[in-house]
Amino acid sequence: MIFLTSDTHFYHHNIIDYDQRPFKDIKDMHECLIENWNNVVGQEDIVYHLGDFGFGSLEQIRKVFFQLNGYVTIVRGSHDESMKRLMEARFCGICDEITINYKGFILILSHKPDLCHKDIDGVINIHGHSHHTERFNKNFINVSCNAWEYKPVSLDTLIVNYKKNKRG
Repeated sequence: MIFLTSDTHFYHHNIIDYDQRPFKDIKDMHECLIENWNNVVGQEDIVYHLGDFGFGSLEQIRKVFFQLNGYVTIVRGSHDESMKRLMEARFCGICDEITINYKGFILILSHKPDLCHKDIDGVINIHGHSHHTERFNKNFINVSCNAWEYKPVSLDTLIVNYKKNKRG
C-alpha cells in the first residue's frame, strides 16, 4: 500500500504553538506521530513524506526515522537539508519532486504546491507545506499531517476523496 504525509516537524519545538497542535510538549507530539504512523503503515508499505520531516540533529532524526514502519522516500521540504545524510538501509531516497501515474491520474508529489500544473485536467498536485487543515483545492491535495489527524493517509483514500470533492 502507498501512503503520504508531510510536515511532521520532529524536534521542532515551536511547531506546537505555531500550528496550535494538540500536544502538551515535543515528547507527546513525537509519541503520537510515531504511534499514528505505525498504526496505519505496515513494514512493507511505501510512504512518500512530502517534506519537513524534522529539525534536530542527525542522531535525533535517525532515532525517530528508524521507529517508523515502511519504506520511506522524502521529497525535500523547506527544512530537510540534513535528510541527505539519512541514506540508509530502509530509506528509499530523497528527491525534490516525484511524478507518478496512478489510476488514470498524473500525480505530482512536491513539498510546496506546484502552481504550473494547476489547470491541467488529470493532473493532481499532492503537496505539503500548507499547515492548514484544508485537504482539497481544485487540482491540489494537501497531505500535511495537520490535515489528516497527524497520520499518513493512503493514496487510495486520497483519490477516492478527491473524486468525491470534484463532484461536489
